[in-house]
Amino acid sequence: MGACMSDEEFVSVQIMAPPVPIAAIDAKYVSLAPMRLNIKHNDWNFTGDYCIKDILTGIPYFQVDGSFFTMVDRKTLKDINGVNVATVETVPFSFGRREVYTCDDNGYSAKHIFSMEVTNLFGSTEMNASIVDRVTGVTHYLSCRGSVGSWNLIFYVDGNPIAKTTCQWEIDGDRFFVDIAPGVDIALIVLICVAVQEASE
Repeated sequence: MGACMSDEEFVSVQIMAPPVPIAAIDAKYVSLAPMRLNIKHNDWNFTGDYCIKDILTGIPYFQVDGSFFTMVDRKTLKDINGVNVATVETVPFSFGRREVYTCDDNGYSAKHIFSMEVTNLFGSTEMNASIVDRVTGVTHYLSCRGSVGSWNLIFYVDGNPIAKTTCQWEIDGDRFFVDIAPGVDIALIVLICVAVQEASE
């Protein structure tokens, strides 16, 4: 586990498009231009539901449906039409391990996509995963690091920075801003943000 990332180090890192587009969830979610998404998560909402929108246009991209008080803590990512995209699951006593699955029409897990390990220690947050591109079949190494306190997080694919998050505290919950480079599966980044956020709570 590395030391906390300084604000200066965070600001100095510039995200960039990967050499080849990354499509871990679905090629239709690969961004064609830089994007900034607003993930509004109300910490006092016991359903765990929240919406992901384009910060400039206000257009919604995804909805996250939460499932609490069950044997498996499950978050379901849906598109703007309410179609299930994928689920993030936390199995009891698994600590920081999160599993991502495709899901059926009822929102239940179907086919396993990838696993990720999220670690929070001494104010630092790290995430590591291996993902297989749905188009090329190539395996990529995905990671993130930053500060769980400030929520300054940087996401990397094969060592290349492809996304950054920041957090703004509000009275009714935290507001997360996610900057994503072109050529990146935005559903993938949103799912990882959901998992990292949940692991910190």
